[in-house]
Amino acid sequence: MALAAAPGGKEQGHGRVVGSRYTMGDEIGRGASGVVHKALNFQTGGTVAIKEVALRGVSRDQLQLLQREIDLLKLLKNPYIVEYRESFNTRDTLYIVMEFVENGSLSNILRKFGRLPEALVSMYTLQVLEAHPNPEPEPEPEPEPEPEPEPEPEPDRKLRCSRGCTSCTSRA
Repeated sequence: MALAAAPGGKEQGHGRVVGSRYTMGDEIGRGASGVVHKALNFQTGGTVAIKEVALRGVSRDQLQLLQREIDLLKLLKNPYIVEYRESFNTRDTLYIVMEFVENGSLSNILRKFGRLPEALVSMYTLQVLEAHPNPEPEPEPEPEPEPEPEPEPEPDRKLRCSRGCTSCTSRA
């Protein structure tokens, strides 16, 4: 992904200020939709990760996907999921600010450190399961009540004539 040079002639990355309070640092990741940099919040001194997405040539569908990603990040509140901080954009670039996690994703940890001990794999597995709890089980559908049987007709207590009518007074 080609990103334009920032004002002041600095290349995207080191020392560039974005969002009025972040200084961009090293690139720490790259994906289909953008580049992730380690950045310094110079108001708090804290370190964050900033995903930088070029908006030039991005389709409406891609923009909707990016908005869904932001909406999802805003909703996720779990100690084992990267925390969303904020997002903002310029005319050409979207910035998504997130918590900085030192070792990054599990795939980064595996790439950096190779095979992991079983106890650590168990711990990571538990964290993943805790971060993605099972949804509430759907309530069992209540069985359809069986139709009540038609009540037996009460015996006809009216007297009938030999022809079967109840209105005449003749008796059989």
